[in-house]
Amino acid sequence: MPHRFVKVVLRSACHKMLRNATRH
Repeated sequence: MPHRFVKVVLRSACHKMLRNATRH
């Protein structure tokens, strides 16, 4: 698996979690 893909996925997941945390 390319590191770029992994980084993008991790970033998207982190952003989603952060958004959910801020919303709640």
